Amino acid sequence: RFPMPWIIRIARDVAAALAYLHTQPRPCVHGLLSLESLFVDSDWRVRVGDLEIAGSHKESFGASWAGNACTAPEVAAGGIATPASDIYSMAVSLLELVTGQRTFPQVASSRLPAAILSPANMPPSLPKPTPDNEPLMAILRDCLSSSQIVRPSASKVLSQLEGILDQSPLCRLPSFVFSPPSL
Repeated sequence: RFPMPWIIRIARDVAAALAYLHTQPRPCVHGLLSLESLFVDSDWRVRVGDLEIAGSHKESFGASWAGNACTAPEVAAGGIATPASDIYSMAVSLLELVTGQRTFPQVASSRLPAAILSPANMPPSLPKPTPDNEPLMAILRDCLSSSQIVRPSASKVLSQLEGILDQSPLCRLPSFVFSPPSL
């Protein structure tokens, strides 16, 4: 598992990328955000990749999302990817970092829509809050809302995460202070 300060910094970088995409003159959604689409650069900053399928939120991604366990329920049900569905996917990806476990490790890609839409899995379970993770858990709780309308924007999530980083001495340390975790 990653240390909580790292996860918060990763979350900030991902939220910043989504805020950029979602606030363009022609808003763009990623549509397939997951841990596999996050890359670390030489400065230990996280970059969002796999943008070849990204597009306007008015475009449907159809079956292209198949196999992504981080997909928002409304997209798994056949809906169109939106900025709110990117926020949900970001939260599931971050939850995987917090718990050190995949969301649906034993579910075949063809069965993911049913698993995602199962009432038992909506929203994914959050770990018990601790002083270390409570600020991030509060943000993830909002991002995992079953209602797209209630989910915060990427800009709001970015602002909340920057507030956490400003308040936590460990999170303010430069990236090079932390050695990369072994995976």
